Amino acid sequence: MTPGPAARLTDERGSGTVLLLVSAGLLLLAVLVALGLGSVTLARHRAQSAADLAALAAADRLGRGPAGEPCRAARQVAAANGVRVESCTEQQESVLVVVTRRARLPRLLGGGLTVRAGARAGREPPPGSARPTRHGAGGYRDVTGRMEFQA
Repeated sequence: MTPGPAARLTDERGSGTVLLLVSAGLLLLAVLVALGLGSVTLARHRAQSAADLAALAAADRLGRGPAGEPCRAARQVAAANGVRVESCTEQQESVLVVVTRRARLPRLLGGGLTVRAGARAGREPPPGSARPTRHGAGGYRDVTGRMEFQA
């Protein structure tokens, strides 16, 4: 004898399988998101390190050689560190370098994201001169006599 429609609606056979599949899917999604966040964070830190090194290389060449030499040095250092120089601005006593790096993400999360980082480096200011005091989002902070741009 076949059960009637009311009996089929209250039958719970197979519900554990559905619950297991939904749980496994959510766990997989959580792992993908965690991998994506880790990849973006790692790319951001590598981009910042490369920007710092490129700015220091550029600052080392300030005032020596033809115009554009500091930015050429920044591009060489950035390329050696796997980033692309988005902009390089020579200022009076400092150089501002902004770099980009591609962070790889799982295909389900879009496949990739570009992260940006920047750094400013320059000569040590003369004794008794004022140093920049701007802080906060997008501000500058003093790092052992060098200036770093917070992206």
